[in-house]
Amino acid sequence: MAVGLLAWGLMAGSLGCAGEDRVGRIIEAEGSVERDHAPSIQRWSAAGVDDSLRLGDGIRTGPGASARVEIAGGTVLRLGPSSMVRFLEADPSSQAVPLDAAIATDAGSLELEPTDEAVEGQIERGSIVRLGAEGPEAQGGEGVRFRIVVGQASIVRRGEQVRAIDEGGRFEIAIGRPRLVPRGARPSEPEAPLPTSDLPIRLAVRGSGAELRGAEGDAWQPLEPGERGVEAASLLRVSGGAEVDVRRGEELVTLRGEAQARLGGASGELVMATRGHISASAGASQTAVRTPGGVIIVREQSAAAVQVDAEGEARVQTRRGRVEVRGAEGSATLGVGQMARVGASGRIHEPAPVSRADFVIPAGEAATIHDPAPPTRLGIDVSEICPTRAVVELHDFSFSALQAVVASSEHALLSVPAGAHRYRVYCMDGEAQSEEVVARGSIVVQADPARQALPNRPPRNTVDADGRRYTLLYQNLKPILTFRWPAAPAAQGFTLHLRPESGAAITQQVDRAEHTFRSGEVREGSYRFHFEGGGRRSPTSTLRLSFDRDAGTAYLSAPNDGEARPGATVQLAGAALAGAAVSVSGVEVSTDPQFRFDTEIVAPTETDAIALRVGHRAAGIHYYLRRLAGVQR
Repeated sequence: MAVGLLAWGLMAGSLGCAGEDRVGRIIEAEGSVERDHAPSIQRWSAAGVDDSLRLGDGIRTGPGASARVEIAGGTVLRLGPSSMVRFLEADPSSQAVPLDAAIATDAGSLELEPTDEAVEGQIERGSIVRLGAEGPEAQGGEGVRFRIVVGQASIVRRGEQVRAIDEGGRFEIAIGRPRLVPRGARPSEPEAPLPTSDLPIRLAVRGSGAELRGAEGDAWQPLEPGERGVEAASLLRVSGGAEVDVRRGEELVTLRGEAQARLGGASGELVMATRGHISASAGASQTAVRTPGGVIIVREQSAAAVQVDAEGEARVQTRRGRVEVRGAEGSATLGVGQMARVGASGRIHEPAPVSRADFVIPAGEAATIHDPAPPTRLGIDVSEICPTRAVVELHDFSFSALQAVVASSEHALLSVPAGAHRYRVYCMDGEAQSEEVVARGSIVVQADPARQALPNRPPRNTVDADGRRYTLLYQNLKPILTFRWPAAPAAQGFTLHLRPESGAAITQQVDRAEHTFRSGEVREGSYRFHFEGGGRRSPTSTLRLSFDRDAGTAYLSAPNDGEARPGATVQLAGAALAGAAVSVSGVEVSTDPQFRFDTEIVAPTETDAIALRVGHRAAGIHYYLRRLAGVQR
């Protein structure tokens, strides 16, 4: 199904009077055509001719169906089979100022046509197109302007293709005729010149899954591994495990991971990337990568990693030298290890630096952090693995980059939001980031004040020898476990056979067809068990006894968050899982036989939180935080 999103603002010739929110009117509906309303999205009902569409409303077509919606300036949006459009007040991919309008397509058919004459705009699958008046010369015009943000569109008159419009290009459908709008017609978008090159573009393909389409919109052609020349303005698509190097002289851009880009832009960029993972490097001359929201200029003898997501946001990290990021709202220059994001709207986001850590972990440690108020300002100690400086990258579990920081010779400082993350550490090789990962780990941050007490008594569970499979999860203490044979015959005695996956089997002679083991007598693992007695044998059942990794490993009754002052002596009280090792700042915290603790510690002065470390064989490493008084968030 094609999915379209229209973000609506002030469009030239919009329907309705001032103050109304009507943005479209259905003028044709063939087959199964449905619509919903903003107050009850996804509650679809039949749509009819002359139905009005307002902000937040949606319209969709079924297989074999079609619809036409009049939107503005005599322009009609035509929906082919299995398509959908929704009208939104702002661009869903960014927090920038509202756009005039945006259409995004994934499949099916969405076309634009004026009512006067057979002139239409065809939007390619996967594209995003913004609509509306752009620039002062557009005010009072007789048509509607379109700007290609991602992908490609073409404008057609009487069945003849006039021109394909790439990312950043604009066109206008006026009264009965299309008109191309020159680049740079919108003064607010910087179009600083880039050095152009007449050198040929060559591809080096590794693996299978790369495809190429010519500048004239030919069919996609698979690319075999190896090297080949390519004409400028061709479209490259990479999927599966393929990687493609794009070279022009000493410029090099590599695409991987479901990537797509147009090669050789008119403004001098080597590629115009719409999605995927891209690495770019420059030799004696700089290179540039254009993204939906801006352009990334890799300076001489520099390198960068770029990731463009499905919403058109690009995440940029400098690997060597200097990289400039230009957007509609300014520019930023990034040194080695620094990172920025440029949204599809052209807005540049640079992460605020972290000046102090809540606490510090050694590089390579995997831990769960229980933080009353994330994000956690985490320090990662690199002093034992990198002789000078290091770069630490933070990723989510799909390896989408979140942050990258340059560490001193001691530790890197990261702001880690709630959720699951991975990090990787690279040493600096002079002024460049090394390719070798010297340490890696995972971090899970939970918004958890850790006030819930742990169970102090073992639970009781019963499993039957009836042929079924049982799974038991325990938290603090292993359960008191009863095995029984419900359908046992009358007999003078029975034998329970309990066989683990590894190790010695347990055989227990019992008077009745049941037996209870005390807490801890049955260790964690998988077992098969059955009874014998009265000349019969019970069905064999299986049992898996495991620690509940989602359970808490400790709780803190003192101090309260934000209560302790730096350098002061404070009470630390709570309890941890049975068998856990408990410490603060590397100093062991003693526990009683129930693994409770109540002691005094000195609050740190070099970091902003007390971090109780709980290490457990099954649960792993957990940190429980209490921030100090006066810490500014």
